Amino acid sequence: MKPAKPYITELTWEDCKDEIMQSCPQFAEIVEEISPNNDLPLIKVKYPFGAEIVKNGIGALPTQRGEILPITDTRLPEKMRKQLGYSLVPLGLVTKNHVEVYKELSNTIFSISFWGQGLQLGVWEYFDWTTPYSVSAGARSLYLLPKVTLSGGHKRLKRDYHVTLPPPKLMKDHWPIFKQIVNSPAFTEEWDCEIIYLTDKWLEKLESNGPWLRLRNYLLERGWLHSEYARKKSIFDVIWQLFAKSLSERGLKPNPYVLDTLKHLAFIGTGVLPASRPANGSGSAGPIDGIQQVYLDCYGLKDYIPTIMEPANLSLLEKNSVYYSLQSPSMLESIPQLRNLSSIIDNMRELKELTDHFLGEAFDENLRVGQTKVINIIQKLSFEFFHEATYAYGADIRPTYEMPEGDSNLLYLPPGSYGQRKFPETSAFLRGCVRVSMTNSSA
Repeated sequence: MKPAKPYITELTWEDCKDEIMQSCPQFAEIVEEISPNNDLPLIKVKYPFGAEIVKNGIGALPTQRGEILPITDTRLPEKMRKQLGYSLVPLGLVTKNHVEVYKELSNTIFSISFWGQGLQLGVWEYFDWTTPYSVSAGARSLYLLPKVTLSGGHKRLKRDYHVTLPPPKLMKDHWPIFKQIVNSPAFTEEWDCEIIYLTDKWLEKLESNGPWLRLRNYLLERGWLHSEYARKKSIFDVIWQLFAKSLSERGLKPNPYVLDTLKHLAFIGTGVLPASRPANGSGSAGPIDGIQQVYLDCYGLKDYIPTIMEPANLSLLEKNSVYYSLQSPSMLESIPQLRNLSSIIDNMRELKELTDHFLGEAFDENLRVGQTKVINIIQKLSFEFFHEATYAYGADIRPTYEMPEGDSNLLYLPPGSYGQRKFPETSAFLRGCVRVSMTNSSA
């Protein structure tokens, strides 16, 4: 365990207003107008990488011993339980690094949101909605592209970084190992996620009128933004019915799993749900550079670049790309699907055909039903399909070794000299991978 650091601090508004102004300026400006006195404390919490800030709908706090306890746990100080116990997930501002909202079901990590700085936690719960999701400090959806299952390299991780887990079998098994590495005393890169929570006394004030009314309205705005997935899903349900009808009229009977995948890609393409992108060292998702260095120097990764994929939303304003893997799906599946090599390539071919039909319908205006904004976004989407060279066919499905030509971030290495290294084109994540981009950055 790393040396103990201050992990929970009680503050006044004056103590932390400058920090909040940097991370959540609109909230800070409203509170500055109210000018709260020192009788309204805030609680600043530092979470280590991988800590579950919320677990299955219940908030949690770290202890000096390195435990993460539910906010209802009697082992926590009674005063703190009272201050934050007004909700299972108290209102919290993310002031440093990112958090991921997700649900883990069997072998699937269903990613809901990847939130940066701002008032993010407890907003739905404030309006009496409870969600069974979890929230991690940093990204839960972190994957190394190259294969890292060699017993010798993994034994060195156990020896030097106290890794107790076996070598990863699936992509989702990478994160628990990263978590043990980062929180080992031998890991030197500092990383934490900071949350500043509003205490019960703030909630009492929010029920009053006068100057507090504007802050309550701000919470309503945040609630509206957090409902984007549900709002757009209701639109997509109508669009999808029209699309399914057009397929039926053409006599097409697609694989339901592939159809569900296309619908998920449409959510990714409109920026509603996150997919994956290559991490480039920004560090908001976790100590990426440090993890890569461990796999280069300790594990002894040979030949390949230790590319790490992190969650990201497709930007509707900036030119960027995100990736979805049929080998490592992140959607809530309605029908179980075998993922052997033959089914993956068959599904990819059918997915490519369905995508062409879907985009064609959007341009023919058959899906509009008054939802011009959503359809305009769909019309600007580009879907590129990749698989290993044996299964790649021309422009329809391209070989994975061509992927860095359209995204140099896939070749990112931490600062240092690591010799000539190759892109891990045979990665399981990439064998059956879709790149989603905007064809026009002015969407």
